[in-house]
Amino acid sequence: MPANSTGPAASTTTKVRAGGLVLSLCAAPLTVPILQAHADGPLRFPETRERIGGAAETTLRAQIGNLRTLGALTRHELSGMPYSVANSLAPAGLAILEVAEVLEAWLARA
Repeated sequence: MPANSTGPAASTTTKVRAGGLVLSLCAAPLTVPILQAHADGPLRFPETRERIGGAAETTLRAQIGNLRTLGALTRHELSGMPYSVANSLAPAGLAILEVAEVLEAWLARA
């Protein structure tokens, strides 16, 4: 089937790709801890790093950037001085956490 086709087969392909992306995100070492840290509300980078603990700054910044790009986290500029930004959990991030919880429960049974 051509790449730009529509219909049931294209819909299934899209779902499979999306499912694969979610599973790979759940398997990434920092994805779930970062999203869990933001479940209680927006956090600035130092607060996120404190909650995660042990992650290298560059690695954590890169993963947060990836999660923003994928729509799992939303960036907010905070008012006041000095200039600061915070990240909050987006609906896509919440969905990833829900999948991670189901996977964790399934693995616990195995």
